[in-house]
Amino acid sequence: YVKFSENFYLNAAGGLSCDMYPSDYRYDNADNFFHDTYYQNKFNLALNANLGAEYRTEKSGFFYLGISWHQPFKDAIYHKITNQTDGSKGQFEVIVPQRGSFITADLRYFFPGEKKESNRAR
Repeated sequence: YVKFSENFYLNAAGGLSCDMYPSDYRYDNADNFFHDTYYQNKFNLALNANLGAEYRTEKSGFFYLGISWHQPFKDAIYHKITNQTDGSKGQFEVIVPQRGSFITADLRYFFPGEKKESNRAR
């Protein structure tokens, strides 16, 4: 945190994260329509970054407002959509990759802490 004024602090952070995905999923209905969601890898590395500002008070606590960005290095999810007719491989088959990037608005509140007295001899 960088002190901007008496009660305002600014921060910036960045780093890597390791994302872990759930198992593959398949949806089908009576009309021979199939939607498969699958993952190329169970784990994926991603880049994270955030910017924010914090207003600090002794009695009311800390109020934080910021934004965060999450960017995986590889596609996270693949959607395979298939329509089959009469038991044969179908009328169409489409594979759509999904990266998994997102931006968030971060609103945080930190409760005020209690000050501890020093144990030093006086």
